[in-house]
Formats: sequence, structure tokens, C-alpha cells
Amino acid sequence: MSTLPSETNDAGSPPYTPQDCPKWDKCSAPICPLDPLRFQRTMYPEDPVCIYLLETLKANAESNFKAVGLAWLRREILGTTDELESHFPSIRIRASRARETGSKMSAGRALKGVAE
Repeated sequence: MSTLPSETNDAGSPPYTPQDCPKWDKCSAPICPLDPLRFQRTMYPEDPVCIYLLETLKANAESNFKAVGLAWLRREILGTTDELESHFPSIRIRASRARETGSKMSAGRALKGVAE
């Protein structure tokens, strides 16, 4: 597993890769927002969608990602969401639902007793 990018590096965006994602080892989503070849990949309706992509669309996403040291990941994903939703109908459908539901990151933080 690679070292997570530094939160203090605001001197531009490094070319992050899927291996930089903390879920990389266990992820089964065929489309990764960090993958430079994401638009060359295939996605089927039953395929999972990147959890961080869906969490980026939720209320309080900025504070949730920042609280767990993943603000860099949210910034990277935000730059891809419109294109991903346009290119992949399954992502568009799941993203629409995600905007209307609660955050798993918030729920996890609440279970651990971490303040919002």
C-alpha cells in the first residue's frame, strides 16, 4: 500500500492513482475516480460504485473527509464527478440516490463518538 498523500501539499495536484486510495486493497468498483484510464473501462449496472465518490456527494462531505485526513481525496474526486455521471449511467443513478441519503462516513464517526 502506498503512503497517503500529504494534506499540506497544496502546490498543485500530484497525479494520484487508484493505489493512493485507502480502500484500494479491498475495492471492487470497476471505475475509480483516480484512474487516468477510467473512461476506457467498462461498468455494468450491477457493479459497485466507489464509496468515496458517493460520499463526496453527501451533505457535510467536506468536513467528513477532512476529519479523517482525506480532504485531498475529496478534491480529486470532485473534479471527476460530472464527467463520470455523464459517461456511466449506473454512476449517475447511484449518485442521484446518494445525494438524498445519509453519509456512511458521518454514521461511522458518530458510532466512534467523533464530533461533527
